[in-house]
Amino acid sequence: MSPGSSPAPDLVSAPMFPSDAFGALGDLELEFEKAEIDVLKYSIKATAPLYERRNRLTEQIPGFWPTVLEATPDFDQHVTPQDAPAFGTITSLKVSRPNPDEPRDFIIEFGFDKEKNDLFEDEVLTKRFWWRMVEGKWSGLVSEPVEIKWKYNKDLSNGETKRVFEEWKAKKEEEEGKGKGKGKGKAVGNGVGKGKDEKLSLEERLKGGQPSFFTWFAWVGKGTGYGIGGEGEEDDEDEDEEDEDEEGDDLFNHGDELALTIADDIYPNAIKYFLDTITGDEEEEGSDMSVSGEEDEDEEEGDEEEDSEEEEDGIGSSRQKRGDITVDSEDDDDEGNNRRKRVKK
Repeated sequence: MSPGSSPAPDLVSAPMFPSDAFGALGDLELEFEKAEIDVLKYSIKATAPLYERRNRLTEQIPGFWPTVLEATPDFDQHVTPQDAPAFGTITSLKVSRPNPDEPRDFIIEFGFDKEKNDLFEDEVLTKRFWWRMVEGKWSGLVSEPVEIKWKYNKDLSNGETKRVFEEWKAKKEEEEGKGKGKGKGKAVGNGVGKGKDEKLSLEERLKGGQPSFFTWFAWVGKGTGYGIGGEGEEDDEDEDEEDEDEEGDDLFNHGDELALTIADDIYPNAIKYFLDTITGDEEEEGSDMSVSGEEDEDEEEGDEEEDSEEEEDGIGSSRQKRGDITVDSEDDDDEGNNRRKRVKK
């Protein structure tokens, strides 16, 4: 470097102010999210035919899905004893992601043995979920309530799932201009058109008792109103502001978490859960057999040792049995008698 020339430029970028760094991290997080969505799109395309083949095979295995659901950690906390008979009739479980632009949308479909299911008439219950983003507020899943055709006097929700579905249907028809303009209440969760007293009544009915798993099919979600779906419908700005911190009035709490558990854990890992249960049962059975065999061997070894001791001590026909205690004959001296006393177990 010649004298008087300027120094070489520093190749290390200048440090950012904290506010700039935070902004850059936020932008980077969005890039991570986009990359994850691209990976999910590829995974869906690659595995779709595999799941189709698996669905056909699992439907031929009696009790496959009830076994999988029972083996899933913590899933039983969502199932009441009254739900169990219907769970035993599940013949299929399918998860599909039909929206190529938003792979976080999905559909969960439960199939039941209609002849054996004593609770409702439906052979298939299908629940749809959409990933909704409200910029600057929140993002997550929303859904629509599902109508369940309960058999007479078998409704585990005491009429609540029917009420939620009918209110949602009336609200949707009203928005589409097909309704009769009846009661346009604030749409939060499934509490449309309900007064405060009715909401408290619902809470009182559920207090101290776990709601049925099937109330999950009535779950709608946070701040959704009833104008939801796959068409990109949006609520009014006023409703968004009012609903921002509302968790809704759903019969089933945290229905989005259960939906993600089914779609992202139970469905893709079904074979693992099933095989873990089967191999676990076999290991338990083998363990019982080995323990029993060891006990038998111990008993045989004990008998052999006892017989050898008797032979060494010269115990034979001269020993007379008196109840549980055996005593030597009177011909033996006192010292021999004391040594040879045995207690039979």
